[in-house]
Amino acid sequence: MRIVDLSQPVHTGMQVYPGDPEVVLSTVATVAEDGYQVASLHAGSHTGTHLDAPLHSIAGGQAVDDIDLGRLVGPARIVQCTGLAPHEVITWASVEGQLQDLTRQAMVLFHTGWSAWFGSGHYLEHPVLAPEVAERLLAAGITVASAGGT
Repeated sequence: MRIVDLSQPVHTGMQVYPGDPEVVLSTVATVAEDGYQVASLHAGSHTGTHLDAPLHSIAGGQAVDDIDLGRLVGPARIVQCTGLAPHEVITWASVEGQLQDLTRQAMVLFHTGWSAWFGSGHYLEHPVLAPEVAERLLAAGITVASAGGT
């Protein structure tokens, strides 16, 4: 298995969703001056690449630290859906041909190509999944899906 890190680098002033806390990284101690390195990080829980915990949108849902990390590593189906318009809804009809036989898949990733816009205002106009897509994936036993900016 090949492990692929989809994370965007975290840095001071990076793009955040409007209204979210700004990101500030600062050095608190250095090896040269203090004999050790320590940094301070101020950021919201939805900074950069992140996992939306169920409690983000479901009352009483799990917190991110309650999710078994084993669910986040495993075989993934990558669904190609590039060339979408801003805010376009990814419907079941548009992706069902790529979602056959999910029996050996742990997760589904929707490659929209939108990560090319990370850091610009256009990035926040990313495509979104229709609720029916999430419902059908859950019915097939898939509990991890992402279309955020990949």
